[in-house]
Amino acid sequence: MTNYRKLIKSLRNKFTSRQINIELTNICNLHCPLCSTGSGFDVSPKGMMDFGNYKHFIDLCSPLFNTISFLGSGEPMLHPRFIEFVHYATKVKRKFTACGTNGEMMRDPEAIVKSGLHMILVDIDGLNQSQHSIYRVGSDLENVINSTKKLVAEK
Repeated sequence: MTNYRKLIKSLRNKFTSRQINIELTNICNLHCPLCSTGSGFDVSPKGMMDFGNYKHFIDLCSPLFNTISFLGSGEPMLHPRFIEFVHYATKVKRKFTACGTNGEMMRDPEAIVKSGLHMILVDIDGLNQSQHSIYRVGSDLENVINSTKKLVAEK
């Protein structure tokens, strides 16, 4: 345990910002041609992170980082326990949290705000539907914009 504490102290002294990216799922609801998941290039087994494993990892390693970002090759908001993951990181472990999303799954703005999520990055890839759908295949730009407006209004 002494070496672990030395490692934490060493990291804190060398890096003021320490971030970890957590991929809650490698499943996505879109079929983006430049994405390894959406294009089908990534053939690894699909799944969702177990909340118990996540909690154990965060409990053990949280002193090593101050920011938890939920992003990866899948859509984090597809995870049925997304709000719980964010809440645990933000409210229990007092970490700064961020999430990258395609914006299609922001169905409960009140729950997202109450989870404590600090920052959200919404992918918009065009000024109109025809431009947006070139990269975000299967996405409805109007839905993404309306969901984003609802989230901002809730905040």
